[in-house]
Amino acid sequence: MRAFVDAFAGRAYRRPLSAAELDSLNQEIADLSALGSDPQEIAQYGVYAVLMAPEFLYRTEFGGSSSSSDVALTPYEMATGAVSLRYRLNLLGEVVIDPVHVPEFSPALEDAMATESRMFLDEVLWHGQLGDLMTSTASFVNTDLATIVYGIPAPAGATATDFVRVELPADQRAGVLTRAAFLTELARTDIESLLGRGIAVAERVACELVAPPSDAFAAEEYAIIQASAGWTQEAQARQRLALPDCTGCHAFMDPYGLALGHYDIIGRMRTQDEQGRPVDSSAVLPPAYGNQPVADGVDLSRKIAANPTFTACLTQSFLHYGLSDLPTLAALPTLPAVPAPDSCVVQDIATRFAAAPDHTFARLLHEIIRSPAMTRRLRAQ
Repeated sequence: MRAFVDAFAGRAYRRPLSAAELDSLNQEIADLSALGSDPQEIAQYGVYAVLMAPEFLYRTEFGGSSSSSDVALTPYEMATGAVSLRYRLNLLGEVVIDPVHVPEFSPALEDAMATESRMFLDEVLWHGQLGDLMTSTASFVNTDLATIVYGIPAPAGATATDFVRVELPADQRAGVLTRAAFLTELARTDIESLLGRGIAVAERVACELVAPPSDAFAAEEYAIIQASAGWTQEAQARQRLALPDCTGCHAFMDPYGLALGHYDIIGRMRTQDEQGRPVDSSAVLPPAYGNQPVADGVDLSRKIAANPTFTACLTQSFLHYGLSDLPTLAALPTLPAVPAPDSCVVQDIATRFAAAPDHTFARLLHEIIRSPAMTRRLRAQ
């Protein structure tokens, strides 16, 4: 039982135990044994002791034995803070699409979209350049994805369950923003969501914090919605951008949604909107991407990839993951505050990444891990 509890504690604490910690657990076991506890009770209460210990409940960052206020974290402390990359496809499984409007959509097609995204990310993140995330035309399709969504002949070897690598038309697709999974996960029941797509790009690629409208604006917002009932989403968005009370917020998200207007509810290319009018996907990007004009989703993706904001935002996002950011506790001196995209630490990482001999995703992670934000802490004084 002692060997079991000691091994369990090492896994729970995510590191080898110190001699003092082992002595403490062994004393717990000796006390239980002295009370006549059987092996099952010893194991049970030994697990309780481990799971109630601060070493399990909290992520400690004490550094080494140095008394300096600026300490280097130990390898185990740094490893404990690291978490894995998770692309946000979690919403795809929650999509409910009305079969009356899109009879081609099915659970099998939804699964194919998720599979395609995992295979696409594996290729561009581990075998390509970082910018490929936004610009690559490579895809992995089965027969349904090829014929239903991307409008290309099913490639040789593709079946309902077998996926084949293809190059999608370069004038229609570029990177993850133009892939079926991203476009579909933000859909409503019977129509695509221009605003939902815009918010997603703003948050994930520009690192903009999109706040809901204030209570003071709720009545005016409702009046605007009522006045524009029956309009297309494009017309509503362009109206919001023209109204002084709306554009202050919507200028940071609606342009991204407008640029993706050529894709329907499940990501198929289209030339007409939901009311049969020609789609106009031109827009002027927010300040984060230099107020540049874009013509469509492909142009949007390429201009995002070429802008330093793209790398800075990804850097900030992975610092969030690596530091296990707790915004409500970030003010405490013993916890790291996650840097903003324009902060010195993010800009330093981005500068070193830009000067590196390669611009792979692995290189970006390497530069993030080398950053003092990941390796050092200031002790509370």
